[in-house]
Amino acid sequence: MAEDKGFDIITVPFLSTRKLQGLNFLRTPATCCFRRHFRGGLRSHIFELILTRDLETEQTGTLKDNIRQFPRARPTRMLRVLRTRFDSLDQALREIKRYRLLLKFLGPGLVAKSEEFIVEYRAYGQREILLCGLQEYITGTILDPWHLAGKEALKHFYKPNATTPCHGFVTRAVKEIKTFVGAVRAMIQATGHIPDLAGVGNLMLTPEGGLKLVDINNIIEIKQDSTIHLDDRGYPCCDKSMEVLFILEQKILQQPVSMDDPLYKQFFTPERRDRVKTLEQAFFKRLNNVP
Repeated sequence: MAEDKGFDIITVPFLSTRKLQGLNFLRTPATCCFRRHFRGGLRSHIFELILTRDLETEQTGTLKDNIRQFPRARPTRMLRVLRTRFDSLDQALREIKRYRLLLKFLGPGLVAKSEEFIVEYRAYGQREILLCGLQEYITGTILDPWHLAGKEALKHFYKPNATTPCHGFVTRAVKEIKTFVGAVRAMIQATGHIPDLAGVGNLMLTPEGGLKLVDINNIIEIKQDSTIHLDDRGYPCCDKSMEVLFILEQKILQQPVSMDDPLYKQFFTPERRDRVKTLEQAFFKRLNNVP
């Protein structure tokens, strides 16, 4: 398995998943600590790796111009612990290879870099195999494409800062989105897979206008049939990700896109879109426990 170098396998005593918050399989230096992130993922437990001194400042505050301020501690990295429990090491390795597929086509410039590692709990003949990732922390604004049209709409995501003016932010964002769309198209063409673009917070715009895909856990196979395939959470992720790609390409970049384009033709018939909408509504009702 020489091709799979680049990850670690850590074996530790069995730990109930309900006590996973303890993170006792990680050796955390005294200068750092973990805190559960306020936005949990559907597929991952998410924790912030924070410098202890920054957390202390957040709690006790700091004086500036005789005013006590409480700046929120900014993570140095993000830890993802996949909720999926794998039955074998090979299954976990296949999941890592899916992340490498993203890196191959999108590159580290468009994907939040992550150091993937596998944890195995063992006790009394039982075991649980977990896949984890220590991921770079991306600052910026969530790119919500659903209600936007035109390059000027990107101004809504700009937050004033000392290094990048608004026009520079928009110019770079347009360039990055164009590169991203081309890379995703190439990935679809070569592999028949598309990353999850539809989840809230999956795409981020940095303060300088860079674009990052931060959800690397869900790569969907595109089926060439009329069936609307749901992901492991019951969401029509493939159809909704294709919709996001179309919005980026046609509405934000304002590139001419034909509905006869083989990439979109299958997904955008009125009948199919109605079915997708119904499935999406059912998903959110289950998610919010709505009867």
